[in-house]
Amino acid sequence: MKTVALLSGGKDSVMSVLMAIRHGHTPVVIANMAPEKEVHEVDSYMYQTVGHEAIEDLARCLELPLRRSTVVRGQAKDQTLLYTDTPPADDEVEALYRLLKTILAEFPEVRGVTSGAILSNYQRNRVECVCRRLGLVSLAYLWHQKAEDVLDMAEVLRVRAIIVKTASIGLDPQAILGKTLVEARPALEKVAIEYGTHMAGEGGEFETLVLDCPLFKTHCLRVKEQRLVMVDSNAYAPSAHLVLRVEQVEKTEEERRADAELLRKLLNGEISFPSDRTTFMTRVVEGVLPAWHHSEPTTITHSPRVDSGVDMYGSKSCSQLVLTSSIILTTNEEVECAVHEVLERIRALLGDDQALVHVVAYLPNLTEFESAFRAAYEVAISPIGPPCLTILGISREVSTSLWMEVMAIPKPSSGAQTLSRDVLHAQSRSSWAAGSAGPYAQACRVTWRDGSSRVMTSAALGLVPESWELAEASDLVENFPDNFGARAMTTVTKTFIAQFVYAVWNIIGYGAVYRKNLRMCTHVTVYVCTTVVDMVDVATLVPALWVCCSEEEWKKVTGRILTVETLPRNAMVQISVELCDEAVV
Repeated sequence: MKTVALLSGGKDSVMSVLMAIRHGHTPVVIANMAPEKEVHEVDSYMYQTVGHEAIEDLARCLELPLRRSTVVRGQAKDQTLLYTDTPPADDEVEALYRLLKTILAEFPEVRGVTSGAILSNYQRNRVECVCRRLGLVSLAYLWHQKAEDVLDMAEVLRVRAIIVKTASIGLDPQAILGKTLVEARPALEKVAIEYGTHMAGEGGEFETLVLDCPLFKTHCLRVKEQRLVMVDSNAYAPSAHLVLRVEQVEKTEEERRADAELLRKLLNGEISFPSDRTTFMTRVVEGVLPAWHHSEPTTITHSPRVDSGVDMYGSKSCSQLVLTSSIILTTNEEVECAVHEVLERIRALLGDDQALVHVVAYLPNLTEFESAFRAAYEVAISPIGPPCLTILGISREVSTSLWMEVMAIPKPSSGAQTLSRDVLHAQSRSSWAAGSAGPYAQACRVTWRDGSSRVMTSAALGLVPESWELAEASDLVENFPDNFGARAMTTVTKTFIAQFVYAVWNIIGYGAVYRKNLRMCTHVTVYVCTTVVDMVDVATLVPALWVCCSEEEWKKVTGRILTVETLPRNAMVQISVELCDEAVV
């Protein structure tokens, strides 16, 4: 897709463009937030402004049009983590919204926005909010990359950046400002070990300016003059930045050829990074056949009944409701009415003191009605901190109406056992895990006052995080057919394995946000299409796949396989888990 490159001039925003190009996207315009005239550092919650004086030259090196807007100190009006859906017009985030809206009018072919967020939910949530309101896709290919991996990636991609600001314990501005990342890395590693700082500067420890990268086609930048501005000279964590004058320098023919070759390798998949899942996928693939041969078949439960629902393991002050619409579904309009009816009844029953955690929707004719359901659900559910959502297609023999099963908890208050409800709602494409474009949380952590907590996930599809497309056998590892015995295994089975493994990979990413892993899994539900059961040895294969993905025995969790008529996007499988730091009673 055609993209806007949201650039500060730093390494992260430039590397995000490179990684987006790797995944088939093309930047057509640069967006930059600059400080007011004669101001060099705004110290914004959202934007890097140090080095802004070099942005015009940087854009010329990229040979892309530049569009800019102004950010003013003190305009972070809404400082909540999730941001509001009714923001004040003078908030600094709204300046970005107006800039991108103007760019979209000028460049209507644009469909996405690249940004360099690594760990800041504050920044990611705001970029995603702006993108959602403008109908754009957020691309954040550095999201949740390890600090050392980010620096390694910069070196592999030949992104030459200098440090232009420091604000961290252990970093001496006089000694480190103006140094390249390669030159400064020993000091950054030392400070990270001693003080727990972020080696790639994601915690605001330092900021950078890119002087050269393979996207600079004919010219790179050279610092002509620099002036050090000491903001705070305290001995504990001094803060300072550079004011620069840069000039463009023509690249040599050899440098141009080297850049072109690196970009060719990047586009052709000849360059790999630690985030590429290769190690994980190879381990799983190599282990499945032995595990499969020794697995005992597990029980398969067939289509759920309206009067029973699917137990979501509710306990410890959790409320669980099952409600059925009175409307028989034959049209999209009836689906919309049914969604409104059921959600209104749920709200009436739960009142203002309960918060939704997980919604499971059972929909007849899912293939026909999924779009209508999602459209109605998006209108009814706030995009700010939404609950998890699992959608299942059921046979009309089971029900001709929509029914929903919901889990809710008391909202945190002085008298409730609930201490907090923390929602993971990532809407960007990344290499971390698949996000979601609508008001559907990937996971939710509930913490109780006794210190225990539980993470519940939506049922994850086997989507490739970078593209949000369903995984195929070719998305695993190159030797996948050889390892699995291609002659004996059908294409359907290989595709099922690929979707299962990617679903688990996504769940691993969700859990990691809460510092939980699959060894903390207490419950797992594997939803499988009925037609797949007829073609794949699901009862034996699923336990084997779980062992290889989680390195834990299937029998150690409360695991079940549930068949349904259809799944979203005609997927073969989707998986939901619960992760606990202790047994939930």
